[in-house]
Amino acid sequence: NNIDINLTTPIVPIIVHSNEKALKIAQKLYEKTYYFICYRPPTVPQNQSRLRLAISASHTQEDLNFVITELIKLL
Repeated sequence: NNIDINLTTPIVPIIVHSNEKALKIAQKLYEKTYYFICYRPPTVPQNQSRLRLAISASHTQEDLNFVITELIKLL
């Protein structure tokens, strides 16, 4: 799997391509209290489904490490 992550802004799109996979990942992370918005066609082009991560000053390094670890497992 290729993971496309843009780290130039606090809004990080994580393109996972598959609609089903994007929804599954968003649900799994929600169950662990992390909320990701999932964008699917027609909002984004076909095969470009993505999750949206909004990083803020209230997130700890532990929060970010946890989310990255979980994303790696789920992708």
